[in-house]
Amino acid sequence: MPEAEQSEYLSFRLTNEHRPYFGLNQIEEDWEEVEIKRGTIVFYQGNTIRKVIHFDFFRTFTYKEFDTELSTNARQFIMPKTARGKEKKITPTNLLSPMPTGCTFYVSFTSGGYRSMVHAYNGRNNISLPIDGDKNLSHISELESWIRHYINTCPANYFDKVNKMREMPHRTIKYKVGDVFRFEIDREHYGFGLIIGEFKQLVKHVPKNHPWHILMTVPLLIRMFEIKTKDQDIALDDVYSHRLLRADVMSDTEMIWGTHEIVGNKKLVEADIEFPMHLEYTRDAGAEHAVYRFSWGCGMKETRYASEDIELMDVMRGNRFSNRGVCTSLPKQHLINVLQSQSLFINKLDLRHPDHTILFQKVLEWFGLAQDIEMDQFNRENSGLTREQYINLLAQS
Repeated sequence: MPEAEQSEYLSFRLTNEHRPYFGLNQIEEDWEEVEIKRGTIVFYQGNTIRKVIHFDFFRTFTYKEFDTELSTNARQFIMPKTARGKEKKITPTNLLSPMPTGCTFYVSFTSGGYRSMVHAYNGRNNISLPIDGDKNLSHISELESWIRHYINTCPANYFDKVNKMREMPHRTIKYKVGDVFRFEIDREHYGFGLIIGEFKQLVKHVPKNHPWHILMTVPLLIRMFEIKTKDQDIALDDVYSHRLLRADVMSDTEMIWGTHEIVGNKKLVEADIEFPMHLEYTRDAGAEHAVYRFSWGCGMKETRYASEDIELMDVMRGNRFSNRGVCTSLPKQHLINVLQSQSLFINKLDLRHPDHTILFQKVLEWFGLAQDIEMDQFNRENSGLTREQYINLLAQS
């Protein structure tokens, strides 16, 4: 971003009117604003830093404001938190490193308006605001307009959510398969999800080369119900009457830290169970044949093809259908897209996506599988678990 344009962006500040809507403290009359370095501003109350604002222009424009409580030595050094710590010079890096004691507001966008983000959260309890609305921002003036519109459209109970984010203590939640959890879709609406599997247990029942062994984080298998409601206390039987979406794999972080509320536990039935497909290959240097793996749930089948099989190599290139990814947070956009009458198969890398019908038929053919094969049949034939066997396994544990 050109230097002249940066100056316009650096003049932006949330106002004291804005701050409460994003969980931030207002600036008090006795606070003093000091620029530590171009783009990094602190607010002192005496020798204590109460708030930090930081701008960044690397690749994208970002504005970050957070509340904190950093004691300083004559405004020259940050005092250590413990007797064993050391003083640190007041620099942008040392200001941004400690976890804030309060909430954080973060906005990011590029000059082209891509990947814009508006986020308000409390890192100490892992709770964020369900900020909604069009966030396709490309200029600082659009951000100011967006904030005004956001404030003017807040529902009556909005500050209940703000206070929860500000005041909820850090929690560690124990979850289990069958738990039903409630999540915020936006400022007014709620959705519900179902935990149907823990991969740390599932990997005990799959072959050593199964792709589940290398999933990152602590992954959970979940499904969301096709429901969007303003009633957060809706009866669970009403929730269960709605269709379940495709299975998603997500990190357990938001569950274990209580980001989403567990509201009940469902006795799982066969119709609740679905597992993702994985398609990948490996080939050692100089090897005549490549090893191809197709897994669906716990079952897996391997086959070998000569490296000159161009058609198959084109499909497998880059392991596009390996499905090794784990969502770091609940993929709510999946539900939002389905509610907007888009495909149930949001992930274009899902072999069962309608765009891949012919490809999926070829994959089944390459692995010698029936064109109409179902998941239970595949697992019976390839040392996996059927839905019934999986539910019985859960009952035993």
